[in-house]
Amino acid sequence: MIFLYITAVFIIFLETSILNVNLFFQCIFWDPLSVFIILVALYSVRIKNIYLFTGIISILQDIFTFGYGVNFFSKMFLVVIVSLIKEKFFISSFFIKSLIVIILTILELSLKTLYSFIFLGKFEFCIGYIFYAVLNFAVFYIYSLLKETSKKIE
Repeated sequence: MIFLYITAVFIIFLETSILNVNLFFQCIFWDPLSVFIILVALYSVRIKNIYLFTGIISILQDIFTFGYGVNFFSKMFLVVIVSLIKEKFFISSFFIKSLIVIILTILELSLKTLYSFIFLGKFEFCIGYIFYAVLNFAVFYIYSLLKETSKKIE
């Protein structure tokens, strides 16, 4: 579990220092921590630990990005949805996991847009959302390939 915290803090560091400076897509910043949390929730056995992990990391992300709670609520939403899906279905195929990542990315973007509309009074939808979803899927795909390769090596 310590490795997850270190990795998440490293992702927050990358996100706040490098990625959001260089990867701004019209109206949105890419949030790689979201796909990391989705992956952790999908592949984790102990979901109660994931709630604690997500809560701590998303609060830390809100502090560093001045997110005003939006990251906390969106990340906790992701974990709740993944845990509900895992309770109801056996998720084993790559296609189903890919679909979950894409749908959760869209839901998270919708939640952040709604949050922005309610608290800031601005509603934006831009082409950057599509790129955001593609990046999240690409990260998931690379992770899946690495995981599959490591299984073959063992």
